[in-house]
Amino acid sequence: MITGAVYAGASAAFASTDTQAAAASTLTVEDGEKLFTANCATCHGLDLQAALIGAGLMITGAVYAGTSAAFAATDTQAAASTTLTVEDGEKLFQANCAMCHNVAAAGGALTEGKYAPALTETSALHMYAAMVTGPQNMPVFGNMNLSDEDKRDIISALLFQQQSVQIGGASLGSLGPVSEGLFVWIFGIGALVAITVWITAKSN
Repeated sequence: MITGAVYAGASAAFASTDTQAAAASTLTVEDGEKLFTANCATCHGLDLQAALIGAGLMITGAVYAGTSAAFAATDTQAAASTTLTVEDGEKLFQANCAMCHNVAAAGGALTEGKYAPALTETSALHMYAAMVTGPQNMPVFGNMNLSDEDKRDIISALLFQQQSVQIGGASLGSLGPVSEGLFVWIFGIGALVAITVWITAKSN
């Protein structure tokens, strides 16, 4: 009861604070126009004439030119990256990407029926472009979040993973406990039931 009372009081206090903060941070149309010009007009154009259509990855103008030049040769060179670069990239991937794309980059489900795609066959160019444009639910990773070197390390780690030989048995789609648990329930317990039935039939 004490915990419930404290929680109710804290919830009311936070709700009041959120309402006040929202009222204090109300933006005008002019503020929105300034924000659009600073953050969106590069791709969408000042008059929305270059709008990105759909939720897919449609790269335009300078973004595509820059990523093409920077990562055209990465597919073949990333496997030759130093071990340290791959290790750093793996750590960065685990910290920034794995919660959606799965620790093995096999993709995963998101809210409202959306999903993070698998990166097991994605090219370096599309990985980088996704980081800087943020398609669908993916956030935009600017240089304040991940530097160009960090992005390159992540891509190197993912390409290294694409080209490495999978060891340790069947991957079961690299979906972790879900697929492994289903395998155990269906085949493991199924085998035990079958053995039990066989033993019972034999004793009879």
